[in-house]
Amino acid sequence: EFSRAAGRFRWDRFREQARLDRKPDESLTEYFHAFYFMCQRVCGKLKPGDLPPNMIFVEPITEERASRCLARIDLLNKIRQDILMHPQLEDRVKLCQHSYDMPSWWICGQHDKELLIGAARHGVAKTDFNILRDKTLSFHLVLENSLRTLRGHPAPMTPVQGAAPPLVDLMTSTPLARH
Repeated sequence: EFSRAAGRFRWDRFREQARLDRKPDESLTEYFHAFYFMCQRVCGKLKPGDLPPNMIFVEPITEERASRCLARIDLLNKIRQDILMHPQLEDRVKLCQHSYDMPSWWICGQHDKELLIGAARHGVAKTDFNILRDKTLSFHLVLENSLRTLRGHPAPMTPVQGAAPPLVDLMTSTPLARH
């Protein structure tokens, strides 16, 4: 995660998840630059004369993996640095519309923005574990209400527009019958 205000990467969440407690920010930043350069080299995206950012050697990975890594890094950078920082973000999320493939409990605008925040905070891997369980986002309420209902306990009112979301299978978005 890059902090524009500080002009440097913030590695706190990454360090915690990767259990790299003893690695300083500078070391992680240097490795990231070397890794990104290696991915660009493997994918043939460097221009003639491009020099490595530092002397750290990173073992090359396959072109397919390197391409996926670059795409994921670029997507997260776009979300973190462009989309969430956009001065008209609030107005734009109000324009979000429901589509047929969205779960019935999805609240347009609110959940769209929270999904962006969750992706920026946790990345795009293991979203069912990270984003769904983030107590600062309302997705955890959907999970808790679904689990409560499955156990036979009625779902309490939630702060998500004043009502508990409908009971749905979180993986398939299929409505579930209440027992």
